[in-house]
This record gives sequence, structure tokens and C-alpha cells, in this order.
Amino acid sequence: MEDNFWEKAKSEHPMGSFLKGTVVDAKPFGVFVDVGYGNKVASVPVGIIEIVGSGPLPIDRSKWPAIGEEVYCRVISFRERSLEFDLSLESRNDVDQHLK
Repeated sequence: MEDNFWEKAKSEHPMGSFLKGTVVDAKPFGVFVDVGYGNKVASVPVGIIEIVGSGPLPIDRSKWPAIGEEVYCRVISFRERSLEFDLSLESRNDVDQHLK
């Protein structure tokens, strides 16, 4: 059953696709985003996240997206072992354009 969930999630959100989600947690290495699969979350690690126009995720965690904040992302890779998406933050306008 877990495999079916993961295969469905990857087919609905292939690499390069855009999605909206809600920040549910923050750790020293990045933020976790609920992308609509219940308790399954996608990870946005510090080494991969890029805020459009401003480079890598700021070292100052107070400038990261807040827990509960809606964020706009692009799928950049899959973590097969942990069944998570790696995401990059994107501008709302770019994501809305692709989700129409």
C-alpha cells in the first residue's frame, strides 16, 4: 500500500511540476511542507532550496517561511528511501501560471 501511495504521488507531481503546500515544520536543515497527502510531507533541505531572486535559503531561520504559511514550490527530485519530494521555493505568480 505504501508503494502505491508513493507511485501515485510521483505520477501526480513529476519532477519539474509545480505545487502549493503548507509549511508544517522547520528543522536546522530545512522546512517540511504538507503537499496534500495527510501525514506525508515533502522536505525542502537547506542545500537545495532557492528563493527566487535571492539565492540559497537564508542562514537566519527567522527569514524562512513560517509554520502554517502557504508556499509555492517546484518538485526537483524524489527521495525514494524516505518517500519525500525535494522542493524549491518559487514565486506565487510562476506557480499559479503553471497550475491554471
